[in-house]
Amino acid sequence: MKIFGYEIRSAKRPRPSDWDDFWYSRQPYDVSSGVDVSEDSALRLSTVWACVKVISEDLASLPLIIYQRNGKTKERAVDHPLYPILHDAPNPEMTAMQFRECLQAHLLTWGNAYAEITRDIRGQVIALWPLNPGRMKVSRNKESNEVEYEYTDSDGKKKVFARQDILHIAGLGFNGLVGYSVIQYQAEAIGSGIAGQQSQGGMFQNGAQMSLAVSHPAPRGPNDEGRRVFRDEMNRVYGGSKNAGKIMVLWEGMKIEPLNFSPSDAQFLDSRKFSQTDICGIFRVPPHKIMNLDRATFSNIEQQSISYVVDTIRPWCVRWEQQINVKLLGSSEEFFVEHLVDGLLRGDLPSRYTAYATGRQWGWMSVNDIRALENLNPVEGGDQYIVPMNMTEAGQPPPKPQEDATPSEKDLQIAGKKPNAS
Repeated sequence: MKIFGYEIRSAKRPRPSDWDDFWYSRQPYDVSSGVDVSEDSALRLSTVWACVKVISEDLASLPLIIYQRNGKTKERAVDHPLYPILHDAPNPEMTAMQFRECLQAHLLTWGNAYAEITRDIRGQVIALWPLNPGRMKVSRNKESNEVEYEYTDSDGKKKVFARQDILHIAGLGFNGLVGYSVIQYQAEAIGSGIAGQQSQGGMFQNGAQMSLAVSHPAPRGPNDEGRRVFRDEMNRVYGGSKNAGKIMVLWEGMKIEPLNFSPSDAQFLDSRKFSQTDICGIFRVPPHKIMNLDRATFSNIEQQSISYVVDTIRPWCVRWEQQINVKLLGSSEEFFVEHLVDGLLRGDLPSRYTAYATGRQWGWMSVNDIRALENLNPVEGGDQYIVPMNMTEAGQPPPKPQEDATPSEKDLQIAGKKPNAS
């Protein structure tokens, strides 16, 4: 990363590297496990795929609403031109969930998500088109010192976008403009997981058996060429799960000696579990969200789910909202966007009804407020708020009880009594 050379892409090493082609295809990251790790190959690891999938789906499924400020209140701006783009379909080919799910997956792997902003002749946003982050280069113009986005399409053609024409949502980064690739910086942990997954697959390919040794009793064993031919022939005839159960034929007194080495001896299963937990920690996903229920109980899953919304989903929501407010709404003081996360925070039925009863009795929820949260239609007269009779404003003396109050004629008529004739 250059300081005065206006290069601002954040990476451990220059990206794209000198060995990359003009499409900016990333070279795999070198890891000690010997496994090639890239943003694409990392998704082949089941835990990485599950973490990226669950966060992307949960965030994309949340309603993204444009609100209009009206004094101290807010209301949905359904007539705003941007409302259907964010809520329904950002372009003619994608739904809102598909679009945000795609960009969030880019964020979780590449550390950056880009979308081209299409405007009409009046400057109004009419569409958003996702761009491949692997083909985007962010830099500063040496003359104007403005941030530019250089994109290389599949045909090798380059196009430069101004900053206001790209919706850029960045993850964690230290220059404030671009985020770091999670896959790049956690390549060691992910590479270890891929190596373990490949090792398990190779073991089952070999009939779930570990290596065998063949002992030769002759005073002089075969030469190197003979041993190589014998090993290759044994692997061809008897190797692999599809050859399991075949009768092995040996000669010259050779004997099979299985190696007493099992996956449990090498703590293979524990290593796989640790890798899964480690990657879940990287993406900040509770293990039960990817169907790892080893330590999950009915009493703690609800609290873990709430923690997941607050600690994992909420920061991504804020990144989306702030970037949309700046790029698409022009930092408007009247309009703003906000995700509705209440659906992910819903407890069980008794817990919700207890909370509703508390809010209703203490006067900060109405019947229609509660019905709206339960996706029910409002009822007539349901907008009234009630408070306990013994409540009063702070600093005010409590109301004095009325003593010897004479009932009015109207009160007596309501009670079904006749007033005294006097």
